[in-house]
Amino acid sequence: MDYEVLGGLPYPLGANFDGQGVNFALFSAHAERVQVCLFNKNEKGEVRIDLPKYTDEVFHGYIKGLKPGQLYG
Repeated sequence: MDYEVLGGLPYPLGANFDGQGVNFALFSAHAERVQVCLFNKNEKGEVRIDLPKYTDEVFHGYIKGLKPGQLYG
């Protein structure tokens, strides 16, 4: 499945659903990149998505279409 990934917001931290997708925001002062791994209950493997933005030591991105219950890491 293809996901539309936007820059999102650096706040609030964590994974936050807004009714249309999920904003991910993770603090790291030293990481060079952060990925969100999306898992499917019925299949092996995962989809890895780089969080595209970095603002004030927070990596962030918005994935359109994700819903509550999505397995991620």
